[in-house]
Amino acid sequence: MQRANVNSHTSAFDLLPSLERRAPADERVREAAALLSRARRVLVIAGDGVARHDARPELATFVAQMDACVAVAPDARDVFDNFDPRFMGLVGVMGNPSLAEYLVRADACVVVGTRLPYHVRGGLEAELARRPLVSVHFEPSFEDGAPRVELLGDVKVGLRALSAHIGARETQTIALPPPQELVTTFLPGVRPQGLEFREALHAVMSAVPEDANIVVDAGNTGASAAHWIRSPRHGRFLLALGMGGMGYSFGAGIGAAFANGRRTFVLAGDGAFFMHGLEVHTALQYRLPITFIVFNNNAHGMCFTREHLYFGGKYSFNLFQPSELADGLGAMFPSLKVLPGRTAIEIGESLRELPPGPAVMSIQVDPGEVSPFLPFLQVKRLAAK
Repeated sequence: MQRANVNSHTSAFDLLPSLERRAPADERVREAAALLSRARRVLVIAGDGVARHDARPELATFVAQMDACVAVAPDARDVFDNFDPRFMGLVGVMGNPSLAEYLVRADACVVVGTRLPYHVRGGLEAELARRPLVSVHFEPSFEDGAPRVELLGDVKVGLRALSAHIGARETQTIALPPPQELVTTFLPGVRPQGLEFREALHAVMSAVPEDANIVVDAGNTGASAAHWIRSPRHGRFLLALGMGGMGYSFGAGIGAAFANGRRTFVLAGDGAFFMHGLEVHTALQYRLPITFIVFNNNAHGMCFTREHLYFGGKYSFNLFQPSELADGLGAMFPSLKVLPGRTAIEIGESLRELPPGPAVMSIQVDPGEVSPFLPFLQVKRLAAK
């Protein structure tokens, strides 16, 4: 089918909205290059605009040129190699808590492909306001820096222009410890039943192929997976953010598997499954290479945590009757492969021996586990004082 008014020479660049297609103003590029040429230690924060504008190679080139450290937004896990020695992990409310220390040591911060919404800048606001800031994006950033230079336009074009204007420079890599992972915590009085998210997710990550798609849902599963799972080196990592995200991963995972034919891992909670989980039927109908992993705590876990942290835990509307989701799906769909996942070892072994088509695994976790989400952790710290 032909597209109306689009000739054969039209590129993907031409199909972007006009504000995204423009090149940044030359005077702004020169101003940013002058600022960065004086900076010996630079932190880059990369967002989903890097993927949207197909600018991963340009980002990697710019980072190498600046000898910069890199942190990524929660919805941009896959825009920079998660195994590169310059990679500092996730930034923001689900991210590496030591990034504020990196930022203190930096002379400048370059924000690429993100407006710095709260989920990206959370926990870093004070330092971002003190640090010289260069933004490469098609919209202005939310954060006020001093000084601040905005390169408004196409991210790929902006990075290329900035790299071309920055000459030889003295650099000093920020020599700090590796990215910090949060320690798993639980609500007071909870005796954990099932696996910890961190243990289960590390087992999943150990078995994920380098070119896989990972599609992560909302809630406790989303925050935990964003924090503890690295993006496959040659794959994709997609995360539900914003309103109405629960259950999105089932349709998104099916779309990803249709698009590139790669093994796709859908990571979702039981609450998300109850929203749209029976899309599994579509994966079966088309024999798609998808592994659905449901983290089952028989609850809307993030809502249950809010009830305890903000309302004293005097009531709960968010605990469910127990369910055996993987076994139930196996009974519904006899051709669906049900994988055991009771221990970390069993998870890894099951995921390394996958069938060619769809499979499902249910992992038991505890509703009392507090996800690595900055607002929750801040409340817990205040309560402990």
